Parts: sequence; structure tokens; C-alpha cells
Amino acid sequence: MEGSLVTKDYQHFQVVSDTGQLLYEFEGAKKAGRALPGDAVSVSPDMTVTLLARAPPLPIAGYLELNSKTTYGITDRGLTLYLFVPLDTAYPSFYVASSEKDRSQKKVALIKFLSWDAKQTLPRGALDRILGSAGDLEAEEDALLWTACPFKSLKEGLAVLEDDCPKRTAVKGFTFNIDPEGCRDIDDCVTLEQIDEQEWWITITISDVASCVEEMGAVDVMASTMGQTLYRDGVAIRPMLPPFFSEENCSLLAGSERRGVSLSLCWHLADGITHLEWSESILRNNVTYTYESVPEEHGTVLRGVTSCLASQDITDPHEWIEVLMKFYNTEAASMLKKAGVGILRRHSEPDRARLDKYKSWDPALATLASSAAEYCLAEEENTRHWGLESDAYCHVTSPIRRYADLMNQRILKQLIRGNTQGLFVSVMCSDLNRRAKVAKGYERDRIFLNCLLKDEKRVFEGRVLDVDTEGASVRLRIWAPQWQRTVRCRYKLVSEENGNFIISSADESMKRLIIEGMPVRFKCAINVVERRWKDRLVVNLLD
Repeated sequence: MEGSLVTKDYQHFQVVSDTGQLLYEFEGAKKAGRALPGDAVSVSPDMTVTLLARAPPLPIAGYLELNSKTTYGITDRGLTLYLFVPLDTAYPSFYVASSEKDRSQKKVALIKFLSWDAKQTLPRGALDRILGSAGDLEAEEDALLWTACPFKSLKEGLAVLEDDCPKRTAVKGFTFNIDPEGCRDIDDCVTLEQIDEQEWWITITISDVASCVEEMGAVDVMASTMGQTLYRDGVAIRPMLPPFFSEENCSLLAGSERRGVSLSLCWHLADGITHLEWSESILRNNVTYTYESVPEEHGTVLRGVTSCLASQDITDPHEWIEVLMKFYNTEAASMLKKAGVGILRRHSEPDRARLDKYKSWDPALATLASSAAEYCLAEEENTRHWGLESDAYCHVTSPIRRYADLMNQRILKQLIRGNTQGLFVSVMCSDLNRRAKVAKGYERDRIFLNCLLKDEKRVFEGRVLDVDTEGASVRLRIWAPQWQRTVRCRYKLVSEENGNFIISSADESMKRLIIEGMPVRFKCAINVVERRWKDRLVVNLLD
């Protein structure tokens, strides 16, 4: 058997095929045969894992322990070898040579794999650059980014494809986009065309990225590898597509003529939605609005049509766009599902007991009872999206920033043309799910990083969601509304009766009552020993 090595902690391993099929599982770093995550390996009949080929070397961010008293030898060039601990727990530690004279502080650094000889306990890495001192906010931010996305979009040899659409429909009416101020990667526009006093055409147009980027070309391959754009404070810090596409030639910038994929709906004040029509389109965006600057005349129409689609009054401009995008995605998904090709979003039913419990405290907590949605193939039997109460839902409205959307747009365009043969998905859903999870982890870790290194506030409000007993200890799961994240902490269990838990700190200096659903205050501290920021965040309950 041959496949790629996959691991999260360099202790528990999987060998998977090119199609994502699990071939073999094992434990123990020694059994990995000096292979690293992503390397090609073979598994012999006696289950011995052998390295076949190294994956292309990528930058690895972590900590160069220059301040340690322990070193690991001298290179032929006379450089001292230090321990390097990656942020990504999928990698083992490395030996890395450095000529750095200042050994007073641990450094945040980037390395690349160099070698791993049979006589070496750990692999050798080559120092790429020092990002800064450990604990420096900018250096730590950069390390998080490199860990979440060690790739960069291409800069050279970029060109927009010639349009292969036989006939595009000109979008009529007044066109605008609604996005945060300064947004450059504009995926979507809305066009309003009044028919009479009772009736409007509303056209939702998504940038036709598929017509601009060559499928399986260098830009497309890199985009599929990255999976999605990473943002830092609203700025695309790692764009999935080069800015040449994402902020220029594919962005629906005001005043520019662009290709689109449009869904037009006829909305009647009395009769609701009376007609739908898909098209490959050409349009010119007239103006950009922020969510706070939408004129009343447009807002009135948007409120009317989105309230009709949602079957409830929609007054928030953010929700206007959200409803329109969900409608576009749902209509596209029904076409993909019918054709049996494409990438859908599957969302499992939540834990009912947990759902009822959370809703009894606050209906807004209901979403915390569900697992995250995931990508699946349209051909699969179970594609139900529980949260949206839909048998088919997909992502297709953000092809500039998510690869699943770009893949689906390619298929959708062919279905609009009436072509149903020879359509295929060229990326594994498991890869898209993994990249989506990494992106969420990046957002989470940035919150914790800034809390511990930047924000002066260290005391926060929360609500106890779950109390799980584990022998003589309890593990608390706490919702922190300021972060829109859950955090966990562990305490000694003193006693429990009818859901009332008496807990204490390890040294018993703090003892208090805990009940599921109760509000709490907690203070944050940092555990510098841990690699990941989610593990470094120490949550201490206050009396």
C-alpha cells in the first residue's frame, strides 16, 4: 500500500490514499520511519512504514530555543545547533543551526526541512528567518499566519482567460454592492430594476471567476491547495487568488465592467417571487455602499424582497445580503443535487438534550449544540443541512475567496448551458474541510493571542455550558460572548448533588459552586509551555 502520511500530534498516524481513503493507522513516532506530514510512504505486509518521497518543503513556524542551556552539537561550519519547536503539533521538534549571538531570549522563526539521517533522533531544519522575539505580538501574529497558511498566491505569469461563454446577458437596472468600507475583493452585486409600482426584477450577480482562471492551471492549483482566503482584521492577508484576480480583474469594483453568473428573480408586492432565471452575464457595478450607507429607496426594496424570501421582517442591511446569498446558494445547490455533481454543505442534527438545555438559557446559544457543517459530494445520499432546513445547500457566492465556491461555479455554469455530461469535482472534500478547520483555528488563536499579549483586559464574562465529571476532576465548557468562542478549564471535584457541583482549584485556595447555565467571571493567564495558543490560554474562575 502507498499513500501520504497524516498526523495531528506526531504520535497518532494515518496513511491515506490520493482519494482520501484510509489505508492504515498506527501509533508511535518511531514507526513513522522518519517520514513527516505529507510525505509519500509505503506500508509493507508486516505493516512497516517506509518513506518513499518527501513532500515539497514548506516554511514551518515555531520557536528557536536560543535561551536554553542545552544545545545539540556544532555543524561543520561551526554553528551551534538549537532545538526548534514548531507551532504546528503535527511536526516533531527539529535541530536548527544559528549564528545568532544574543541568547537571552527564545526567538520566533521560520525554518525549512533539511534532512533526517538514520542516526539523528530528530530532523534537521534550515533557518529561513527570525520573525522576532517570543512574546512579541507582531512576530507571534506572523507565526500564526505561516502555520495556518504556509503558501502564498502567485505573482508572475498572470492573465485573464478569454471568455468562453457563447452569449452573455446584459444585466439591466441599477447595480451596487454592499460591503465593509475598504473591501477590495468584491464577489457579489445586487441589481434593482423596477417593472411597475408593484413589481421588481432583483438580480444577484456573483463574479464569474471560473471564466477568468484556468482550471488546473498554476493559479487554480495553488488556490485549491490554500482552500480559502485568510483575513486579519478584515484585510485579506493570505488571498486564495492573487490580487491581480481577487482585487482587480475578478472583483466587481464600482465603475468596472465584469463577467458574472446571475440569478434574477421577479418579485411582486402581492404575489411574492413569481419567476427565476439563471444566466451568464455581463454587468457594470454603479456604486459601492457600506452597510450603513444604503439609500432608503434601495433599502425599502431589499427589505421587501428579503422579508419575502425569509418569511419574516428583515431590517438589518447585513441580513439583506445574507438572505440573498443563502437564496442564491440554495437554488444553485438544487441544480447540483439534481445533476449529482458538485460540493454541498452537510449539517448534522444537533444533540437534542444539549439543544433544549442551551435554548432554555438563551435561544441564541442553540447553535452551540450542533457540530460544524462540512463539505460533501452532491452524489452522496445524505446531504441534509439541518440548520437551514434544506436537503441541498452549497457555497457558490464567494468564488474569489473560497475554492469550493469556485469549483461549484464551474459546474453551475455548465448546467446553466444545459451541459450535464463530463462534469466532475477535482478536489477532495476532506481537503476542503481540513483547510476550513485550519482557518477557523487561525481566527480562534488570534483572539487568544491578542487577549494574552495585547489586550489589557483579562477578566471576562461567560456562561457555563457543560460540566463533565472525569474521576476526581471536572471539565467546564464556558461560552465567552465577547469572543463568540467556547473555552475550557479543569478543576478538582469536591462534591456533587443534583447537578450542583462544588469545585476547587488544585491547591484548594479557591472553592465554589458551579451549576450548568450559570453566569461566571473568569480571568485569563498564559501557559508558555504549550505550543498552541488555544492550549496556552489558562482560564481561572473568579469567586
